[in-house]
Amino acid sequence: MRRRRILFTLTILVLLTFTAAGCGKQLPPQPKGEVPEYSIIKCEDTSLKNAKSYTLAIEVPGQPGVDELKKVAQQAAHELAKEKEFNALSIWFYDYKEYYGYSICPLGEVTYAPDGSISNAKNIQPGEYDKMSFNYENLQEKDWSKQLTAEEVKVWKKYRDKMEQVGAEKALELVSKETGKSPQEIQQIYSKQSAW
Repeated sequence: MRRRRILFTLTILVLLTFTAAGCGKQLPPQPKGEVPEYSIIKCEDTSLKNAKSYTLAIEVPGQPGVDELKKVAQQAAHELAKEKEFNALSIWFYDYKEYYGYSICPLGEVTYAPDGSISNAKNIQPGEYDKMSFNYENLQEKDWSKQLTAEEVKVWKKYRDKMEQVGAEKALELVSKETGKSPQEIQQIYSKQSAW
């Protein structure tokens, strides 16, 4: 009986020592301060042969600045790492989820990988977050006076979808009938988004 107690005590001490020494899984850093509201549109496995990677499409409503997007990136990476191990992560930011799927990223992109570069992901094992860093180079402050309204984004999306199906001229005609907007207004909205 005494031998079992000693063995049990030693086992507990060893486990406590390993835990105190930091042998538990280290997660990406959490941001300091309040994180803006955000929602994940999609989490896509974009792994390559030698690297486990993901791409997150995230909607951040309102008019977030670069510092706020950095906090969202840090929080999203931290939360994803609780569920999945990876050695590279791309985060694409949208002010409206309707933009997702059109090869545009209005609010910018953040990379979380070794030296902040996806190409270095093969140099580490998935889950080695202490060897990874954030690359915020593709974030920039926006001129919010040029942001489309929610209604304009819906018109833009209808026009983009129709344009792919029937061509630009016919799409203008169809979307004009659907929305009550003139072809000129639709073209202005399309141009406004392109400049955004």
